[in-house]
Amino acid sequence: MIKKHCEDVKTLLEELQGKEQQLTTLYNEIDKSEDLEQHKKLIEQTQEILRRNKKLMLQLQAWEKRSRLSQRIDAIEKKTEAGEELSVGDLRILYEIDFPVFKSFPRDPFHTPKATDRYHKIDVIIEKRMQEQTQITKTKNPFFGTPLSVKTKERMEQIKEDHARIYGCRVDQVGESTDDLRNNDDMVVFLGNIPQNHFQKIDRLPKTLKHVIGNLDLIGQSNITALPEGLEYVGGHLELNETIKSLPNGLRFIGKDLGLNKHIKTLPESIEHVGNNLHLPASPTHLPKKLSYVGGRLDTRRTTIQDLPETLTHVGGDLLLNNSISRLPNNMQHIGGSLNLYFNDVMTQIPDSLVSINRLTLNEKWEKTDKYTELITCVETQKIVKETVQFGI
Repeated sequence: MIKKHCEDVKTLLEELQGKEQQLTTLYNEIDKSEDLEQHKKLIEQTQEILRRNKKLMLQLQAWEKRSRLSQRIDAIEKKTEAGEELSVGDLRILYEIDFPVFKSFPRDPFHTPKATDRYHKIDVIIEKRMQEQTQITKTKNPFFGTPLSVKTKERMEQIKEDHARIYGCRVDQVGESTDDLRNNDDMVVFLGNIPQNHFQKIDRLPKTLKHVIGNLDLIGQSNITALPEGLEYVGGHLELNETIKSLPNGLRFIGKDLGLNKHIKTLPESIEHVGNNLHLPASPTHLPKKLSYVGGRLDTRRTTIQDLPETLTHVGGDLLLNNSISRLPNNMQHIGGSLNLYFNDVMTQIPDSLVSINRLTLNEKWEKTDKYTELITCVETQKIVKETVQFGI
C-alpha cells in the first residue's frame, strides 16, 4: 500500500469518526426525536462519505483477503521447507482447486485486478514438491566408469499423490499420459491437456473424470459425444465439439476460455468462474446463477438473455449487452474493457458498486435521449470510466 493510499484510508477513518457519535445518538433517539430534517441531513452526509470512498473500501476488502491468503501460503511454504505433511485444505489452496488464489486480486489490490496475476510463491512451492530426488548407486557407467544417478521418485509422483488426497481417490486414478487416458477406466484427475496435441485423436473420456488440470479441447474429436457427468474442474480452455449437447451439472470452474456450441441451451447453475472469454452462441437463455467472475470478454448480443446474475462482480474484458438487459447486477464492481451498449438502448441503472469501466460505448440514439444525460452524469459523478465515451462499435 503506497503513501497516497494510506493517506486516503486515514482521511476516510477521520470522516467516519466524526460521524460515529452522531450516528449513535441518532440510533438511540430516532423513535422519540422530532428533528427529522437534522437526522435526514446526517444520513445523507454519511451516505455521501461512503459513496465517495466506495472504491477505496472495496480495495481494502481485496487487500485484506489477499493478506490472509498470503499468510496462509507463507505458512504452507514453511511446512514444505520443514518437510511437514500438508493438510488437504493446504493442498486445495496450493493447487487453486476452489478458486484462483490471486487471479481476481492483483499483487497490489489498489490497481485494477487482472485475471493473469498470480502469487509467485505458489509456483515455487509446487516446483519444490516436483523436484527430482536422486541417489548415487554403486552401478558404474559402462562407458566412463562413473557412478550413475538413478531416480528414486518420478517428478510427477508427488503431484499425483497430492491430487489423490484432494479428491479422496487412489494414486493410480491420477493420470498424465495418453496411455493413461486409453487404459485407465476409473481415472479421476488428469494432469495435462486433453488431447496432448492437435493431431491426437481421443476415443473416449473416463466416466469418472472430475478434474483436468489443463485444456479440454474437443474440437475435431467427433468420437466424444458427452462429457463425464462428474466433471467439475478444467484448469485451461474448455472447447466443445458439435456432438456434445450439454454440460455436466456439477461443472464449476473453467480456468480459461469456455467455448460452447449451438446445441447448449442451458448452462449449469454451478459454474462460478470462467478465467477468460465466455463464448456464447445464440441458444442460451440465461447465465448461471452462481457465476461471479469472467476474466475476459462476455458477449450477450446474439442471445435472448434478459438478466445478468446478481453474483457477477467482475468482467475482465468487454461486456457487450443485447437489447433485453436493462440493468447491471447490484454487486458488479469491475469491467476491464468496454461496457458496450451499442446494441442496447434500454440500460437504466449503473449500480453504486461499480468502481471501474475502461470505456463506455454507445450508439447514436443515446445522445438524443434524457437517459444519455443521466448515464453520463452518473459515470462522471462516480468517476468510474477511465477513457472517454465513444460512439460506434
